[in-house]
Amino acid sequence: MSTLHLMRTSAYQQNDLTQCLDLLQANDAIVLLDDGCYNLSHHLLTANISNPIYHINEHAIARAMLDQKKISQAITLAELPALFFTFDKVITWQ
Repeated sequence: MSTLHLMRTSAYQQNDLTQCLDLLQANDAIVLLDDGCYNLSHHLLTANISNPIYHINEHAIARAMLDQKKISQAITLAELPALFFTFDKVITWQ
């Protein structure tokens, strides 16, 4: 069963990212949105994670976060609902 993990919090403030990564399965993906975009520079995500990682481009820009290591794919907020239908379930980390 595949899961789309919506990460709305910063790993610099809370441990949601650590918990998410502990539950991450091979067919899962992560979307960084809101303050979750700060995780684009966090060492937990810049390590070699083979799962797809997306970030909401508008949210990353608003937080002056650039995906310098190219760990994720930028998507728009309008593209997010389409991802919901490609996974069996969605978990929001907030």
